[in-house]
Amino acid sequence: MLCALEEISWGQRLLGFGTPEVFLRHADQPELNVHNFLQGVFPIKTKHVAGVLVFLFGACLPFVSDRAPLRGAIARLGIVVPPKLLAPSFVLAARMMIDRPTGREEEYGESFFGISLLLFVLHYRSRATRA
Repeated sequence: MLCALEEISWGQRLLGFGTPEVFLRHADQPELNVHNFLQGVFPIKTKHVAGVLVFLFGACLPFVSDRAPLRGAIARLGIVVPPKLLAPSFVLAARMMIDRPTGREEEYGESFFGISLLLFVLHYRSRATRA
C-alpha cells in the first residue's frame, strides 16, 4: 500500500490529474510522489536512503539474523529475512540505487531491487508450500 501511495505519479498519468502546486514548487520532478517532494525539501536524496536500506535488508540482515540478540527481535516484529543466496542481487541493486559508478543507474537499481524482492517472495513461497 505504501509503495502504491509513494508512486502515485503512475496513477496520475493513467487518470490524467495534475500535480498540486506544493509538489511543483518543492519536487525534483513535476509528479505527485513523496520521494521527489522530500528531495526538494531535504538535502539528502531518497535514492541514497533507499540504497542503504536495500543493502542492510538484503545483504546484511541474512548474515546477522541468526545471532541471539537479533533473532528474538526479528521474530517479535515478524520480519521475514531474505536468504543469504540472494545477497548478491541486493548488493547490486543497492549499488545501482546510489548511482555508482556513472550516476545513471538509479532506474536499473530499482529494477534489480524489484527482481530481488520477486526472487525473495518466490523463495519464501516455495519454502511455505513444502512445509
